[in-house]
Amino acid sequence: MLERWGVTFAFLAYVDTAAEGSYSQANWDATDDRPGVAWASIEEIVADVTSATAVADVVVVSLHVGVEYSTTPSDLQRMYAEAAIDAGASLVLGHHAHVLQPVEEYNGGLIAYSLGNFVFDGFDGSSNVTAILRVTFEEGQVSDWGLIPVSIAGGVPILD
Repeated sequence: MLERWGVTFAFLAYVDTAAEGSYSQANWDATDDRPGVAWASIEEIVADVTSATAVADVVVVSLHVGVEYSTTPSDLQRMYAEAAIDAGASLVLGHHAHVLQPVEEYNGGLIAYSLGNFVFDGFDGSSNVTAILRVTFEEGQVSDWGLIPVSIAGGVPILD
C-alpha cells in the first residue's frame, strides 16, 4: 500500500513460471521463516484484488508469467490479467517474456502484457528494445497512458 497526493495505491504481485536452472518452486515458496512469492491462480488473484479494492483507490497487479521471447501474450497471461481487471484492478503490469508485448485497454483497465527488459544485460536484438509505461489515473481509473521508448545498451537504459 502506498499513498500519494491523497490517492491510495495497492500493489499485488504474482508468479507463474516453471522452475528454471537452479531455481525450484520449493525455494520460492514463502514459509513461516522466510519470504517468498505469491503463486498465481485465478482464485487468489480475484480474491486479493477484490479485498484490495475495498481499501485502495487504485489496484496495480504485477504478473511474472508468460513465454520468454514471445512477442504475443500467452493464453495464461490473458486469463490472469483479465481476471485481475474484471475483479477491479486498474492496471496490470506483466514481465517475464524479456521482450515487449502489447499494451491494451480492457474492461476499464489497462494491461501491459510485458514491458520487456530494463537495466538488464546479456541480451541481443529485440530484448534490448523496451519502454517505460506512463500512466495517468483519475478517480481510480486509467485516464491516459503512453509508452516512452528505451533501448538497453550494456545493461543501461537509454531513452530513444
